[in-house]
Amino acid sequence: YWLGATDMTAIRPSRFVGTENRLQFISSSHQRVYKNFRESEYAKIVYEIRDDPNPDKFENTRLLVKVENTNAFDDLEKKETGVKIYPLLPGIKSFRFRYYRREREAQTGTWETVWDSSKNQTQGIYPDLIELTIEVASYNRLSFKGTYFFKPETPFHGLDSTL
Repeated sequence: YWLGATDMTAIRPSRFVGTENRLQFISSSHQRVYKNFRESEYAKIVYEIRDDPNPDKFENTRLLVKVENTNAFDDLEKKETGVKIYPLLPGIKSFRFRYYRREREAQTGTWETVWDSSKNQTQGIYPDLIELTIEVASYNRLSFKGTYFFKPETPFHGLDSTL
């Protein structure tokens, strides 16, 4: 989740990793409650599609979950007590992320199906725009399709090196 220090400030930028059906990043939205508990104001966040354990689920659908790990500075990927899984949306029929990168010189952009802020072509940057296309089944044979666009809440091309 964390990259190496990039300049004299020794700030370690967080890593943003996205695929077509999974998104993972660091968030500063965790509320620390207990003083001596292994957690911080940061949390590792993962949004992903999983099999729905509910026996009353709709046929051929899955479940959107949010996984939150409050020990954001642990570099090892292991199961801990700080990991919580929140079921968000059942009935997922289709689900896809895409990531937009604006090319500053050409005033155009490209859509990518995979993003990793530690790779050469996207090193240290987040996507300029995230697209989510989703289809959800509901009761009474209803379904919903939609496309949503999100902007990451970080500077698009890293922190200003003059800070």
